[in-house]
Amino acid sequence: MEEMDNQIQEEQIEETTTEETATEEVTETTQEEQEAFLEVKYNKEQIKLDKEKAAEYAQKGMNYDKAVERARQEGVDQYVANQGYEWDGKKITTEAEYKQAVKESELTEKYKQKDLPDEVIKELVESQKFREKYNEQQKTTEQQTKQQDDYKQFIDSFPDAKAEDIPASVWEQVDKGKSLVDAYTHHENKTLKEQLKAFNEKKEIEQTNEENAASSTGSVTGQGTAKAARFTRDQVDKMSRDDVDRNWSAIQKSMKNWE
Repeated sequence: MEEMDNQIQEEQIEETTTEETATEEVTETTQEEQEAFLEVKYNKEQIKLDKEKAAEYAQKGMNYDKAVERARQEGVDQYVANQGYEWDGKKITTEAEYKQAVKESELTEKYKQKDLPDEVIKELVESQKFREKYNEQQKTTEQQTKQQDDYKQFIDSFPDAKAEDIPASVWEQVDKGKSLVDAYTHHENKTLKEQLKAFNEKKEIEQTNEENAASSTGSVTGQGTAKAARFTRDQVDKMSRDDVDRNWSAIQKSMKNWE
């Protein structure tokens, strides 16, 4: 987590350098003035990032990218709120509201060019707004249903797994669109492969130690004909200090054959 804080502290974010000149205060809220204000552009990357806020989110367990994005989004929302924008008699306080107002402004202008009455234009805009909101709710419902099905399948597939045992790397894969079952299965397979590799390496070293011991016994008694043990560089790197001490003579001979 300290490393996360350092990353955020080191990130170079430009100060707000917006070159837009439309900064006059809103004194009236006529339709024409509202549309004029909504023509003001801003660059999300120019909004100053609250690094302390990002660090706070990171400390609460949010991954780096999400912590930075959330802090930046709050900065953008604050910037928009400070501009004093209004649309349809309501103050605009977030980027989402700003984008919605721009969309409605463009749609209103489109219908005006068709010489439609104001009441018809308003009804058409509201109808479009309703459809978009309905589709968004449908999408959210589908995502929630899919998520619930995914959790249920996970419980069925891994009944002994606990939520606190699921590593952050698995949740990161889920955030990218992978199912929890697939992400956790990949994690389990990777863990098993690492454990199997470590087990095989340990057995290999133990077998080499036994061969070396047999060779040493043979040379002392004069009865053994066992071949002297040879170790690779990789085997020696994985040995404990005791293994190195016990096999030092054979290791020294083996080192002569290393590239």
